[in-house]
Amino acid sequence: MRNKGITYIIVTWNNEKEIENCLSSIAENCTMNYQVVVVDNCSSDNTVSIVEKQFPDVELIASKENLGFAGGNNLALKYVKYDYICYLNPDTVLIEDIATPSVEFLKEHP
Repeated sequence: MRNKGITYIIVTWNNEKEIENCLSSIAENCTMNYQVVVVDNCSSDNTVSIVEKQFPDVELIASKENLGFAGGNNLALKYVKYDYICYLNPDTVLIEDIATPSVEFLKEHP
């Protein structure tokens, strides 16, 4: 086990219209220790710039090639620092804390 908390992994490709809402919703709704790893699959829009400028705490991996969804997720696994991982699509907007009850369930049902 690494550390108590959760890592959110998000793979993007030309998601400039969605990524800000996704990342903001994590910050607003996650009450436990967390990390966000974004793997950008060589976007041609402003996705990378938005993440860099507005979310400096996000671990951004700007791939020089499109690795696809699975390849991007596999690359992100090398950067995970918490016990639990939550894969999110970049158009996901959290409206409540999903991490705490999910982790509690996993702890109670190993």
